[in-house]
Amino acid sequence: MRSSVFQFTLPRVDQNLVDRILRDVEHAIRSRFWDGVARGSDYSRASILAAADTALASVADVAGVLSKREELLAAEQPGLSLIMQGGKRWRPLLLVLICRLYGGEERLAVEIAAAVELAHNGSLIIDDIEDGADLRRGEVTAHRRFGLDAAVNGGNLLYCLPGQIFAALGLEKETELALHRLYWRALVRLHYGQGLDISWHGDPARMPTVAEYLAMCQLKSGSTAGLSARLGAMLAGAKPQDADTLAAAGEDFGVSFQIIDDVRNLTTGNPGKMRGDDLVEGKKSLPLLLAVSKDAATAAQLGSILARIAALNSGNEDPSLPQPLSDERSQEQAGLIEEAIAAMHAVDSVDEARQLAEARYQCTREIIERLASVDASILSTLLAFTDRLIA
Repeated sequence: MRSSVFQFTLPRVDQNLVDRILRDVEHAIRSRFWDGVARGSDYSRASILAAADTALASVADVAGVLSKREELLAAEQPGLSLIMQGGKRWRPLLLVLICRLYGGEERLAVEIAAAVELAHNGSLIIDDIEDGADLRRGEVTAHRRFGLDAAVNGGNLLYCLPGQIFAALGLEKETELALHRLYWRALVRLHYGQGLDISWHGDPARMPTVAEYLAMCQLKSGSTAGLSARLGAMLAGAKPQDADTLAAAGEDFGVSFQIIDDVRNLTTGNPGKMRGDDLVEGKKSLPLLLAVSKDAATAAQLGSILARIAALNSGNEDPSLPQPLSDERSQEQAGLIEEAIAAMHAVDSVDEARQLAEARYQCTREIIERLASVDASILSTLLAFTDRLIA
C-alpha cells in the first residue's frame, strides 16, 4: 500500500503553541457546562446565575421549582459525555491559528472556536443516531448510552449554545450579527450535505458521481471547516478578500480531510470506530464510487457484497438502531467487509481516492502559502498542522 506523499516532508509543528491553544479551547468548551464549579446539591437560582456564561444559567428562573434540580443536567449529559471523550479538535485549532496569523485577539478566537466545536459535537451525536453507530471515539455512542430521545435533545442543545456564547462576548453588534449569520448558514449547509449522504445510503442502487460526492462533502464536511477559517480571519480584521480565500481553503481542506477519513476507514480504520463501518452503514464513500465506476464486473461484485452486508443487518424492530449481531453473524460481516475492501484495492480505488485528496489539499496549501502580510511562524505551524491531518 502506498504511503502518503506528505509523510516524510512535514515541517516542524510548534507543539507547545498547539498544545496551549487546545488546552484553552478545551477549558472554554467545558466551562459552558459549569466546569470547575461545584455541582453538588446547590442548584439554587443564585448559584446558577453566579456562573452566568454557562448553559444552565438560561434556566435559572425555574431551578427553584424542581424538587430534584440536578435533573436539569439531563439535557447536558449526552453532549458533555462526548466532549469529555476528546476528539481531534482541528476545527477550533484552525480558527485560532488563522486569527493569530493576522495578529488577532486570541481570547475571543478561543471562545468562538469553542462554539464551533460544540456545534460539531452536536452534529456527531445526530450523525451517530442517523447511522445507528455503536462507537464514537472508542466509547458507546450517546444514543446507546442515554437513549434516543435524550441524545437528540442533547445534540440539539449543542447546536444552540454558540448563540449564547456569541451574545456573551461583548462584541460590537455588527460583529455579533455577522457571527450569527455565518454560523447558521454553515449549519444549514451541513444539514443539506448530511441529507444527501442519508439519501444516498438509503438507496442501494444510487451511485453518485465523483463530482456529486465532492459537492456533498463540501456541504457536510467543508461547512464548519470553512466557517472556522472565515471566523478566524474576520476576528483578526483580515481583508475581506483574504477572509474569502481562507473560507474557500477551509472548505476544500474539509473535503480533503473527509476523503482521507474514507480511506482510513478502509485501511487502518478510524480511531474508536470499526474498520469498514462505512460499508455496514451503506455509505457511498469515494473509494467505493471510484471502484464501481471501473467496470461492470467490479460494480456487480461490490453490489452483491453490500447487499449481503445489508441483509445481515436487516430485520430489526427499529432499523435506525440496529442491534448487535451474534458472534457468528458478526464474523460473517467482518469477512464480507474484508472481501469488499480487497475488491476496491484490486482496482486501486483506495489509493486513487487518497491521491485525489492529496492533490486537492496541495492546491489548497499553495493558496494559503501565498497569503501576504501574515505571521510567518504561525503560517508554518498552520501548514504543518494541516499536513499532519492529511498525511
